[in-house]
Amino acid sequence: MQKIGNLQDRVNQAGENLRDLELKDEDASEREQENEEKVSFLQNQVKEMAAGAEDEERKIPPLERVIDQMTAELEEWRKKASSIRMEFDDMELFVDGGLSDDEQPAAPAAKEEGEEDEEKELEDDDRARIKDQERYDDDEEDED
Repeated sequence: MQKIGNLQDRVNQAGENLRDLELKDEDASEREQENEEKVSFLQNQVKEMAAGAEDEERKIPPLERVIDQMTAELEEWRKKASSIRMEFDDMELFVDGGLSDDEQPAAPAAKEEGEEDEEKELEDDDRARIKDQERYDDDEEDED
Protein backbone atom coordinates (compact mmCIF):
# COMPACT_ATOMS: atom_id res chain seq x y z
CA MET A 1 0.00 0.00 0.00
CA GLN A 2 2.79 2.31 0.75
CA LYS A 3 4.12 1.84 -2.77
CA ILE A 4 0.75 2.74 -4.18
CA GLY A 5 0.66 5.88 -2.02
CA ASN A 6 4.18 6.85 -3.19
CA LEU A 7 3.23 6.25 -6.80
CA GLN A 8 0.07 8.35 -6.41
CA ASP A 9 2.12 11.18 -4.87
CA ARG A 10 4.51 11.03 -7.81
CA VAL A 11 1.62 11.03 -10.27
CA ASN A 12 0.09 14.02 -8.47
CA GLN A 13 3.44 15.86 -8.51
CA ALA A 14 3.87 15.07 -12.19
CA GLY A 15 0.35 16.41 -12.85
CA GLU A 16 1.10 19.63 -10.97
CA ASN A 17 4.39 20.00 -12.82
CA LEU A 18 2.56 19.42 -16.11
CA ARG A 19 -0.02 22.14 -15.22
CA ASP A 20 2.78 24.56 -14.30
CA LEU A 21 4.54 23.85 -17.58
CA GLU A 22 1.29 24.37 -19.54
CA LEU A 23 0.76 27.75 -17.82
CA LYS A 24 4.35 28.77 -18.57
CA ASP A 25 3.88 27.63 -22.19
CA GLU A 26 0.73 29.75 -22.51
CA ASP A 27 2.54 32.79 -21.07
CA ALA A 28 5.48 32.27 -23.40
CA SER A 29 3.11 31.86 -26.34
CA GLU A 30 1.34 35.14 -25.49
CA ARG A 31 4.68 36.96 -25.16
CA GLU A 32 5.83 35.55 -28.48
CA GLN A 33 2.63 36.72 -30.18
CA GLU A 34 2.99 40.20 -28.66
CA ASN A 35 6.62 40.37 -29.81
CA GLU A 36 5.65 39.31 -33.33
CA GLU A 37 3.01 42.06 -33.42
CA LYS A 38 5.56 44.62 -32.20
CA VAL A 39 8.08 43.50 -34.82
CA SER A 40 5.43 43.72 -37.55
CA PHE A 41 4.39 47.20 -36.38
CA LEU A 42 8.01 48.40 -36.28
CA GLN A 43 8.72 46.97 -39.74
CA ASN A 44 5.74 48.89 -41.13
CA GLN A 45 7.00 52.07 -39.48
CA VAL A 46 10.45 51.55 -41.00
CA LYS A 47 8.91 51.09 -44.46
CA GLU A 48 6.84 54.26 -44.07
CA MET A 49 9.82 56.27 -42.87
CA ALA A 50 12.00 54.97 -45.71
CA ALA A 51 9.33 55.95 -48.24
CA GLY A 52 9.05 59.41 -46.66
CA ALA A 53 12.82 59.82 -46.72
CA GLU A 54 12.93 58.90 -50.41
CA ASP A 55 10.21 61.46 -51.16
CA GLU A 56 12.12 64.16 -49.31
CA GLU A 57 15.37 63.23 -51.06
CA ARG A 58 13.64 63.67 -54.43
CA LYS A 59 12.72 67.21 -53.45
CA ILE A 60 16.33 68.21 -52.79
CA PRO A 61 17.61 68.83 -56.37
CA PRO A 62 14.80 71.22 -57.36
CA LEU A 63 15.27 73.12 -54.11
CA GLU A 64 19.01 73.32 -54.71
CA ARG A 65 18.31 74.75 -58.17
CA VAL A 66 16.02 77.35 -56.61
CA ILE A 67 18.75 78.25 -54.11
CA ASP A 68 21.27 78.62 -56.94
CA GLN A 69 18.86 80.77 -58.91
CA MET A 70 18.11 82.96 -55.93
CA THR A 71 21.82 83.31 -55.16
CA ALA A 72 22.50 84.39 -58.74
CA GLU A 73 19.58 86.80 -58.64
CA LEU A 74 20.80 88.23 -55.34
CA GLU A 75 24.24 88.79 -56.83
CA GLU A 76 22.64 90.45 -59.83
CA TRP A 77 20.67 92.79 -57.56
CA ARG A 78 23.82 93.61 -55.62
CA LYS A 79 25.55 94.58 -58.85
CA LYS A 80 22.58 96.74 -59.86
CA ALA A 81 22.52 98.39 -56.43
CA SER A 82 26.24 99.09 -56.71
CA SER A 83 25.73 100.60 -60.15
CA ILE A 84 22.92 102.81 -58.86
CA ARG A 85 25.07 103.92 -55.91
CA MET A 86 27.82 104.89 -58.34
CA GLU A 87 25.31 106.89 -60.40
CA PHE A 88 24.09 108.66 -57.25
CA ASP A 89 27.68 109.43 -56.31
CA ASP A 90 28.24 110.85 -59.77
CA MET A 91 25.07 112.96 -59.47
CA GLU A 92 26.12 114.24 -56.05
CA LEU A 93 29.52 115.05 -57.45
CA PHE A 94 27.86 116.90 -60.30
CA VAL A 95 25.47 118.83 -58.04
CA ASP A 96 27.70 119.40 -55.01
CA GLY A 97 31.00 119.59 -56.79
CA GLY A 98 29.97 122.42 -59.00
CA LEU A 99 30.76 120.63 -62.23
CA SER A 100 29.87 122.65 -65.25
CA ASP A 101 27.61 121.30 -67.94
CA ASP A 102 30.63 120.67 -70.13
CA GLU A 103 32.38 118.48 -67.58
CA GLN A 104 31.52 114.82 -67.40
CA PRO A 105 31.47 112.69 -64.23
CA ALA A 106 33.90 109.84 -63.80
CA ALA A 107 33.75 106.94 -66.27
CA PRO A 108 31.91 104.35 -64.11
CA ALA A 109 28.54 105.59 -65.35
CA ALA A 110 29.48 104.80 -68.95
CA LYS A 111 28.99 101.22 -70.05
CA GLU A 112 31.69 99.25 -71.71
CA GLU A 113 31.08 96.65 -74.41
CA GLY A 114 31.67 93.77 -72.01
CA GLU A 115 29.07 95.16 -69.60
CA GLU A 116 26.40 95.28 -72.31
CA ASP A 117 27.09 91.64 -73.21
CA GLU A 118 27.00 90.75 -69.53
CA GLU A 119 23.63 92.47 -69.12
CA LYS A 120 22.24 90.54 -72.08
CA GLU A 121 23.53 87.29 -70.58
CA LEU A 122 21.90 88.19 -67.26
CA GLU A 123 18.59 88.80 -69.04
CA ASP A 124 18.89 85.39 -70.74
CA ASP A 125 19.71 83.83 -67.35
CA ASP A 126 16.63 85.50 -65.88
CA ARG A 127 14.43 84.02 -68.58
CA ALA A 128 15.93 80.56 -68.04
CA ARG A 129 15.52 80.92 -64.28
CA ILE A 130 11.85 81.85 -64.69
CA LYS A 131 11.25 78.84 -66.95
CA ASP A 132 12.99 76.53 -64.43
CA GLN A 133 10.90 77.98 -61.62
CA GLU A 134 7.70 77.44 -63.63
CA ARG A 135 8.72 73.82 -64.29
CA TYR A 136 9.50 73.33 -60.61
CA ASP A 137 6.12 74.81 -59.62
CA ASP A 138 4.37 72.54 -62.14
CA ASP A 139 6.20 69.51 -60.69
CA GLU A 140 5.08 70.43 -57.19
CA GLU A 141 1.46 70.77 -58.35
CA ASP A 142 1.63 67.36 -60.02
CA GLU A 143 2.93 65.76 -56.81
CA ASP A 144 0.05 67.22 -54.79
